[in-house]
Amino acid sequence: YFWPLLLIVIGITFIFSRTNRKKSLHSDRSIQAFSLFSGTELKSHSQNFEGGNITAIFGGADVDLRDIKITDQEATIEITTIFGGASLYVPQDVRIEVTGMPLFGGWEDKTRQVIDESEMLPLLRIKCLAAFGGVEINN
Repeated sequence: YFWPLLLIVIGITFIFSRTNRKKSLHSDRSIQAFSLFSGTELKSHSQNFEGGNITAIFGGADVDLRDIKITDQEATIEITTIFGGASLYVPQDVRIEVTGMPLFGGWEDKTRQVIDESEMLPLLRIKCLAAFGGVEINN
C-alpha cells in the first residue's frame, strides 16, 4: 500500500504546485489570460487595444479593461470557460456585441449602454464558449 499511496501523493503535489502559478500576458495591443484550477487577475491600460484570449478551466479569471482605448473601430476577445468562470469589465465608451455557444453554461451582459446616434463608438466583439461555466460582462 505504501508505493501506490506515495505515487498518488506525488501526483497531487505536482498538480497543485503547477496550478498556483498565474499565467497572464499583457502587451500593448492584446491580452492572454489562462487559469487552470486557480484564478488570475489582469488589468490592461492599453491605448492600442486589439483583443485577446481568456481561458478558465476549473478556475476563474477577472479581467479589467475599463482603461483601454480601441484605436481601430473593432477589437475581439475570445473567452472560454470550462467548469469555471470569467468576469470581464469593459469601458463605457464602446459598443458590446456578445456571441458564442453556451453548453450547460451561459453568459450575462450587465453593461449599461449609452447609445448616442451622432457618435460612432468602437465595437468590442466578445466571443464566448461557456461549457459548464459562466461569463459575466460589466462596465
